[in-house]
Amino acid sequence: MIPIGLLSLITIYIFIERFIVLRRAGQNPDNLLNNVRDQIHQGNIQGAIVLCKSNNTPDARMLEKGISRI
Repeated sequence: MIPIGLLSLITIYIFIERFIVLRRAGQNPDNLLNNVRDQIHQGNIQGAIVLCKSNNTPDARMLEKGISRI
């Protein structure tokens, strides 16, 4: 019973940790795409990259990689 109890606690810990990480990754900062688009239209590529780096979300990281390849 002790191994089953320990495995249950580990499972609960992993479930909660993954839930928190996935929930945080699913949040999109408001107006990120609009702000990046405005920076690019103004010709400020470095400003757009800095804006993406300041937001630690998967969308911002993907935008940053795409902008850096321009």
